[in-house]
Amino acid sequence: MQFLRRIFRGEPATGLANYRLRRRLAVGGMGEVWLAQDPDGRRVVVKRTLESDDQAILELCMADEIRNMAALDHPAIPALLDAGEHDGHHFLVLEHIHGDSLWR
Repeated sequence: MQFLRRIFRGEPATGLANYRLRRRLAVGGMGEVWLAQDPDGRRVVVKRTLESDDQAILELCMADEIRNMAALDHPAIPALLDAGEHDGHHFLVLEHIHGDSLWR
């Protein structure tokens, strides 16, 4: 429970698998998106699921997203670099594209 309180206050988590979470970029109903670093120090984006009452549906949605991202190959779309599960959280790792948010 402490872990979830820390997340919702926007404080950095210690990490996820081999990735160091640096700053939360967004949070939604299915999960959250973090700016992170990979083991080599490169900036990446990590999307991970939050805990849910319906974990099975969340896992199916994440599996669909991973499958769809893996099928895409275009310079304007961040590449899928990794995916997995860590401490009950499913995650995917995307290439970080430097620039302003499209939400601004």
